[in-house]
Amino acid sequence: IAATLIYTYALWQKNTKTYKLLGIIVNALMIVYDVYIKSILGVILISITFVSSIIGYYKDSKKNKI
Repeated sequence: IAATLIYTYALWQKNTKTYKLLGIIVNALMIVYDVYIKSILGVILISITFVSSIIGYYKDSKKNKI
């Protein structure tokens, strides 16, 4: 429920940096949930999304500094 609420709030943000940061938090919460329910495929797929979110946030931060 917490991940869904955070994701819903993230969608309303106009600042893409905030949206990406909240997306990282949501993905981390989803990994914890998938571990709890013992969904191995869920952990693998959300982990890929998690890494992609971190890379996107890093690239956005780097682009805005230039």
